[in-house]
Amino acid sequence: MDKAIYLDNAATTQMTKEVAESVMLHQTARYGNASSLYTLGDLSAKAVDKARGKIAGFLGVKDDEFIFTSGGTESNNTALRGVLVKGDHLIVSSVEHDSVLKVAQALEKEGVELTVVGVDKEGKVAVADVEKAIKENTKLVSIMHANNEVGTLQDIDAIGKVCKAKGVLFHTDCVQSLCKLKIPLENVDMASFSAHKIHGPKGVGGLFVRKGTALKPLLIGGGHEFGLRSGTENVPGIVGFGTAVKMIDSDKVSKIRDSIVEGVLKIKGSWLNGGKDTLCTHAHFGFKGLEGEAIVLKLDEHGIMASTGSACSTKSLDPSHVLIAMGLSKVEAHGSLRVSISSFTKEEDVTRFVEVLKTIV
Repeated sequence: MDKAIYLDNAATTQMTKEVAESVMLHQTARYGNASSLYTLGDLSAKAVDKARGKIAGFLGVKDDEFIFTSGGTESNNTALRGVLVKGDHLIVSSVEHDSVLKVAQALEKEGVELTVVGVDKEGKVAVADVEKAIKENTKLVSIMHANNEVGTLQDIDAIGKVCKAKGVLFHTDCVQSLCKLKIPLENVDMASFSAHKIHGPKGVGGLFVRKGTALKPLLIGGGHEFGLRSGTENVPGIVGFGTAVKMIDSDKVSKIRDSIVEGVLKIKGSWLNGGKDTLCTHAHFGFKGLEGEAIVLKLDEHGIMASTGSACSTKSLDPSHVLIAMGLSKVEAHGSLRVSISSFTKEEDVTRFVEVLKTIV
């Protein structure tokens, strides 16, 4: 594994040494409960406050507008279930992560009216389509910032402006975009985040909730996190999250991604999914007449790790709902390969990957 090439950073990332050390410190020496009054507990409480302040400052929001959760899935569930009741109208896109799309479908069975807005062949939502779908009982619009599979970016600022003008709440899933580009939250009411996509620990995430947003908590108990997320704070995870938050060198990462795209598209029968307006870390390919799972397993034999799409559904034999929504046939969708890189990815990794992939194809 020491010589392995890891190209699945959209699924999860390697913790940096700095993050790992900060987590371990609060697992061992500073292990107090942040709600306890004595010194050890106070150290934990101050560590949580410091991490919250750093993340909120990075996002440009107020400290008490950011609550910690167990990750992106909980944040998305909280945002949707926390504001919607029977009779309300919800708008989502057809390319949302399952933690939004499946919650939306469950809410529909509970009496929430649901509209799913489609996308173009690059996975882009038209702002005009969102505006057209809004009606009198529309309570919430949830459109992700960056797609977890193909990396397509949505114009969340423009969508947010439309929602604000109509008096509708707007939530966006920013799990993939955090630390990769500036996230425009000026017209956003709620936004979801996760630590393990940015070289932080697993099992911790966050939800930005704009002041004045009426949100019912999913978890009820001791009233932690301003009463919005009860449960003893995951202090090591929270500290690790705060330590991990920093902007990547997008220019450097973009050059490596472009090298991957250039090399792979020289392989006969290949194409790029998602267009050019994507995250600097993502490249999603299709291969005519091939099964993506077979490519992934063959790459693994050479010590190269990539995926066919979302890590949450890689054990499913169903084609990606994202690719189907973009207009690909089921056969085309099955022949997909997602490559996602990070600041740790090296040029020599790319060269090796392209060489091996060409041989496999």
